[in-house]
Amino acid sequence: MAIGHEIEPGGSTQGQLHEQELAVLERANEARYRQLADAMPQIVWTAAADGSATYFNRRWFEYTGIKPDEAGPNAWQLVVHPDDLANAVAAREASLRSGETFEVEYRFRGRDGRYRWHLGRAVPLHDETGRIELWIGTATDIHDRKVIEEQLAQEQELESMRQDIVATVSHELRAPLAAIYGAALTLRRGDVELGTQLRNKLLDIVADESSRLSEIVNDLLLASQLDSGKLRVNIELCDPRKIARAEIDSARTHLPENVELVLKTPRSLPSVAVDAGQLRQVIANLIDNAIKYSPKGGRVTVTLGARDHQVWFAVNDPGLGVPAAEQERIFEKFYRLDPHRERGIGGTGLGLYICRELVRRVNGQIWVESDAGKGSTFFVEVPQQQPAYA
Repeated sequence: MAIGHEIEPGGSTQGQLHEQELAVLERANEARYRQLADAMPQIVWTAAADGSATYFNRRWFEYTGIKPDEAGPNAWQLVVHPDDLANAVAAREASLRSGETFEVEYRFRGRDGRYRWHLGRAVPLHDETGRIELWIGTATDIHDRKVIEEQLAQEQELESMRQDIVATVSHELRAPLAAIYGAALTLRRGDVELGTQLRNKLLDIVADESSRLSEIVNDLLLASQLDSGKLRVNIELCDPRKIARAEIDSARTHLPENVELVLKTPRSLPSVAVDAGQLRQVIANLIDNAIKYSPKGGRVTVTLGARDHQVWFAVNDPGLGVPAAEQERIFEKFYRLDPHRERGIGGTGLGLYICRELVRRVNGQIWVESDAGKGSTFFVEVPQQQPAYA
């Protein structure tokens, strides 16, 4: 009688032993992999073929503060900055569809609640048939690099802005200075007999261009005061109709012949709680812009009204209009609709910035409604106070 059983070459028992050996080796390799991953300063993770996380290394738990029993298949989404999550998820889904390497920059929240920039990268591992078996990924801290890049970008932006400011201010100063210089040289010439009419015209040029220089310098000084917070605001009750009439009367003294200036206002309006001088400057600037950006002339209308405890001013012109993409940007400092002066319209780009800041300081609002090429309407709303002026 035979004892035991005979093991035939290539039999099932031998195959089972081989599979067991492979399983032991695989577990050993996995243990070594995890030991290596835990020793790394980077965050390391693995995911199944469908992208569900199956493993996070020790650094992940140390950084995030998440406990192992809380680390579900989508735990990484819990610590990605809300502003970066949609882009990260989209990139991840694209990689899962294509099978290509996943790479994205995003901010991870640490256990202290602060976010740091990381470079996330994952590569697929394939089985013998070419199908993706799993993903191995890392997240490398690149926060310091990102901070330096942002600082360099800000410095470059400031340098570009500085160059634009110098170019703009130089151009705006050069034109009136040239006119004044030319008129002064002509007035000083002894070899030319100047008639009274020509002499008066040259003196008018000197006066007008000097006034223009003064306006440029005043705008620069005022913008500096606004930026530094040194501009004083004296809130008082004012008649909005009186302010509008005064600025329209002033504008009419130098109104082009092809422009008509009209005021529309109800017989009674509540008083407004503002700095009267600063509100006059805002309205004057809007009227001046309406005229300047209506090179073909037409009717410029200033309308007043009241609603919801606010008094509003609307300055409408039939001019060039403001493209939709620029209706927010025109209130930025030094921003100009015609930066290359292709339409022959100059300016420092400070006027609307000053208007916005002055209006904001009395809890008001300013905005524009416009169709490019069909004119614009600039609105200013400021707080009202009772009683009404009759």
